[in-house]
Amino acid sequence: MQGVAAAVCDVAGNCSNAGPISGIMVARRPPVITITTPGSNNPSYLLNQAVAANYSCTDGGSGVTTCTGTVPSGSNLNTSAVGAETFSVNATDNVGNASNQSESYSVSYNICLLYDPTKAVESNATIPIKFDLCDANSADVSSSAIAVNLAGIQQISTTTSGEIAAYPAAAPDANFRYSSDLGTTGGYIMNLSTQGYAAGTYQITFTVANDPIPHSMQFEVSQ
Repeated sequence: MQGVAAAVCDVAGNCSNAGPISGIMVARRPPVITITTPGSNNPSYLLNQAVAANYSCTDGGSGVTTCTGTVPSGSNLNTSAVGAETFSVNATDNVGNASNQSESYSVSYNICLLYDPTKAVESNATIPIKFDLCDANSADVSSSAIAVNLAGIQQISTTTSGEIAAYPAAAPDANFRYSSDLGTTGGYIMNLSTQGYAAGTYQITFTVANDPIPHSMQFEVSQ
């Protein structure tokens, strides 16, 4: 705040100039924090995905003293583990006013298919639905300690690609199971019986332990 000069007089009429006095700052509002990444819509990122944090702090009064996030702006968010994460930023101005803001984001597995979803299987046959749990770089992170569970199957289209794949006969499964023979560190398989399925394209929805995001994949059935 810029000071001003003023005349100061006593009761006898003796006067002198006082001021200007400078360096006085009056700020009642804390700094404003803007977090661009992660945004306010609870975004989801893949395991080990490189995502740079982006945030800033502004103050129209005394000015920003500190603006500190979980990681520095421009550095990568923590995506090293699957689950829910919180990113926080704290700021202070030159007269001690403080503010903080947090945004949530999720870290999820990537799904690497080990079958061709564009090739149909004949009705009443068994199709092996196989996949790996992967990270953002398609590295296999499947493990017998990570449970995968079928959530549902629904028809999403009455059309197919027209190409038919033949699979060996196999006993059908009711759920996904881990198999060490798949992928590089193992994978998951469900031998799905299509008995009674009408021709068309179907979507399988499934969940993975500790993963907050449900996943889906498709298969086709031909008459």
